[in-house]
Amino acid sequence: DLTANNSIYSIVNFNTPTYTIQNQTITNVSGLAGNNLGHDTAILKFNSNFILQNHWHFGGIGNDVGAVVHEDDNDNLYISLISNGSLTVNNVTYTLPASGQQTLIIKINSTGQVGWVKKVVQILGKIKIKIYNNDVFIAGGYNGNVLTIENTTVSGNQVHPQLPETFLAKFNSTKGSLQWLRTSETTAGTNQNNMGTHFVD
Repeated sequence: DLTANNSIYSIVNFNTPTYTIQNQTITNVSGLAGNNLGHDTAILKFNSNFILQNHWHFGGIGNDVGAVVHEDDNDNLYISLISNGSLTVNNVTYTLPASGQQTLIIKINSTGQVGWVKKVVQILGKIKIKIYNNDVFIAGGYNGNVLTIENTTVSGNQVHPQLPETFLAKFNSTKGSLQWLRTSETTAGTNQNNMGTHFVD
């Protein structure tokens, strides 16, 4: 779909030595994952005529998966990126935590430069990103009983390992500082097999 700024975004995960689109070649930097190259992630930005305008490439050691891309009305871009290895963004390397997985929330300014990066030492799934009054609202799911972002930890009450908790976090869009973090509890019930994680746009 076209954004409000008439842009179109595509998320590409590739484990080939290079990926080429419209004369732009991107080189995989993730190294070997077993006997194969790890997956790098490229975020591609097109105009309404599908002409490539810009791209951002993320790689490191392991597999990287771009989960969500959201553009605000001022042409800033917000990216959720999941990795099971170390990841370098804007010449800063985010090493893999003891959990063996991490999620990076990245803001790309309208100039195409990285504004800020937030690291979460677990996987955040089914993420939704919305911007309102210079604040960034991020909703999603996580597995486990606790979620920590920056120095804030919230606890849920996970009743089954396969049922995720849900969270909602508010960040300042300019500096990326966390304003607050909330979680909901998954509750056992008669229709437990039909339970899931749901979000409202």
